[in-house]
Amino acid sequence: MSKMSFTRVRSYSKDGKFTGCEHVYARSQAKALEWFRKDYPEHKDCIVIAETVEEDLDNPSEWFKACNNCGCVHYW
Repeated sequence: MSKMSFTRVRSYSKDGKFTGCEHVYARSQAKALEWFRKDYPEHKDCIVIAETVEEDLDNPSEWFKACNNCGCVHYW
């Protein structure tokens, strides 16, 4: 099996509603937040949550497959 650590970043409005913006980075939480803030400045006034997730690349979860299919997984 090929497990890999990723940081999942989600953005919420100040009243706690999910903005629909979710990205996954193959980086530490600090680096992932830095990239997210740089790439999506329109979320500067949002609450941004980062969490570390383990993903089995041989058998990826449904949410990971969905993010990967829409281009929201960043491997650099």
